[in-house]
Amino acid sequence: LGLRVNYDKKTSTRTSGQVNAVSVISPDPGTCVQNQLPPPGVDPNIKAEWTGVTGEVKAEFLATEDNMAYLSVARAFKPGYLNGYSARTGCEFPPENIGNAQEETAWAYEIGSKNRFLDNTLQMNFTAFLYQYDNLQVSSQFNNTGYIQNAAKAQTRGLEFEGIWQPVEDLSLSLIYGYLNARYLDYSGFNFASGTPDANFSGNRMVRSPEHTATIAAEYLWDLGNNGRIIPRVQYFVSDFIYFDAANSPNSREPAYGNLQIRTRWEAEDESLFIEGFVENATDEDVRSTRSIGSGLLGDPPPIYGAFEPPRTWGVRVGGSY
Repeated sequence: LGLRVNYDKKTSTRTSGQVNAVSVISPDPGTCVQNQLPPPGVDPNIKAEWTGVTGEVKAEFLATEDNMAYLSVARAFKPGYLNGYSARTGCEFPPENIGNAQEETAWAYEIGSKNRFLDNTLQMNFTAFLYQYDNLQVSSQFNNTGYIQNAAKAQTRGLEFEGIWQPVEDLSLSLIYGYLNARYLDYSGFNFASGTPDANFSGNRMVRSPEHTATIAAEYLWDLGNNGRIIPRVQYFVSDFIYFDAANSPNSREPAYGNLQIRTRWEAEDESLFIEGFVENATDEDVRSTRSIGSGLLGDPPPIYGAFEPPRTWGVRVGGSY
């Protein structure tokens, strides 16, 4: 049983030292220009305070020495966020109208079981969870500025399974699988993909929330006696597709992918030294890690930026402990 009272206070000064030369000329009405921040008539100084009570109740039941079940209920809180302003006025995209993000709260329910079978050679863990959010904070990037909006209601529910099997001595096989249904139940806000001020995202998948993920791995230990041990490992991770924006727009969809990792590690008998050779992303998959809408200085509509996960990477690690 746990309980905590949270108090958060934030102070923000919205300024910009960058002025586009075009902005010193009075533009025609409706012309899209770059202006110094913040917009005229807006106080650059803002303060906000938030309080919240969080806690957890958890119960465990040990049916046998090798089987345990548990149930937990928790309350979560995240303070609000002070959004900045766009450097563009009279444009198709006016994110300065978003305002500040409210505090986020959530109830988290989880039930699970941890088990060992076959003389401790098989481990199987199960978890089912349900998270219910009020004012879920959803992050977006636009015009080189981060913005957070609130989804009034959102929910994630899913299942997780972890299995580790040792069919013979020194050989370990593992499987981790996750199912996730994460959706906005009630969410209206600014659509950064289209510029629509009051877009409805209700029913869409949450950003960066793959429905299915899985990891399979195999590891073997060769005992060399006084010369230490060698441990090769092969691991393959697969992820379902995700969206980078709440609108679930087609160009924000990142396809499903897989990531193969291979490594071989030598350890000293007393674990004081190790040498490891590794290859990560062995199949050299191109996977986007970020997507954002860039500066309006580069065009209207602005460009789309993205970053990628590392390509095929190989190397050697050496380390020690004492």
